[in-house]
Amino acid sequence: MRSGIGKARWGYQHFLEFIGYTLPCHEGFALGISFLTNFGRDSTNIKVHLNSGYTETAFKLSPIITGSINAYYYIKIGSRSRLLAMIGYVFPLKEIKTFYSTYNPTALLSKTGEQEMRQIAPGGFAAGIGFSIGLFRYNYKEKK
Repeated sequence: MRSGIGKARWGYQHFLEFIGYTLPCHEGFALGISFLTNFGRDSTNIKVHLNSGYTETAFKLSPIITGSINAYYYIKIGSRSRLLAMIGYVFPLKEIKTFYSTYNPTALLSKTGEQEMRQIAPGGFAAGIGFSIGLFRYNYKEKK
């Protein structure tokens, strides 16, 4: 199990992940199931297509709770570090009808603008690479 915090386009987020390794945790494949809380943002300017044209508009982004299923591949580097590649899929845990609002009541999103807002909202396919540095070496061999 692991947990973390971060910041993304939708604001700060917290995640909790349960992960299973096929080999010792510094190499090989792993599968994870995670739960993310995307806290949203009170005010952020986003350039989107409105009925009146393409312009920057102030939005309030609502909190969204998501889950994800991830596959990892770890490559051991030295005795303490590792490189990882990840692919996964993120999905909302409940139906979201309205996940944003504008501060300008006359700013009406066009169909393209609605699609743009759905594209930046948490969810969909995810991919990433990472690097971790171990502070201590753990000996996986059984001690006699």
